[in-house]
Amino acid sequence: MTDSDVPVYGIDVELKAKLDGKVSAEQIDDARRWIAEVLGRDVPVLDQPTLKDGTLLLELLAAITGKTVKIQRSKMPFMQMENVAQFLLGAEKLGCPQHDLFQTIDLYENKNFGQVIMALYSVARHAHKAGLQVPLLGPKLNDRQERNFSDEQLDAGRYVPSILSQVANPGASGGTIYGIPRQAVYKP
Repeated sequence: MTDSDVPVYGIDVELKAKLDGKVSAEQIDDARRWIAEVLGRDVPVLDQPTLKDGTLLLELLAAITGKTVKIQRSKMPFMQMENVAQFLLGAEKLGCPQHDLFQTIDLYENKNFGQVIMALYSVARHAHKAGLQVPLLGPKLNDRQERNFSDEQLDAGRYVPSILSQVANPGASGGTIYGIPRQAVYKP
């Protein structure tokens, strides 16, 4: 019995629908075309069974980094999960933050395939930013832009009333209050 044969009930139905809605078919197809371009060969379909053993992911990592990656081609589950874990370590070395990546079980047991696709987008962005010869997939990573303010500018900013204080306590900064204030009247 595979994961797709197991019936889902209750709140799990809502959670699965939410996770499945994280990525569109177009994003999956863009990722498939990106992988094909990086590897230089056709990838007919990008789905969980295609990526499950981790070999395609490690081939992708080797093509991106130009380094030799040990790929274990085996039907044994722990070997396949080891391939996926090795890809995740390589993605972290490229600079992908942990929150952009997925857990091995997300791919291996098809728990969160959308996060797997988002991880591929992150790998593409960080590899491109690192100057590796890979096409860009998704939006380009932003470069850090430092702001330097003089002491005079910082002091001037300290005395500007914030929007929050104006909303929480209108009129406290000397503004005009419109309307009639609340009248408490005692009637015996």
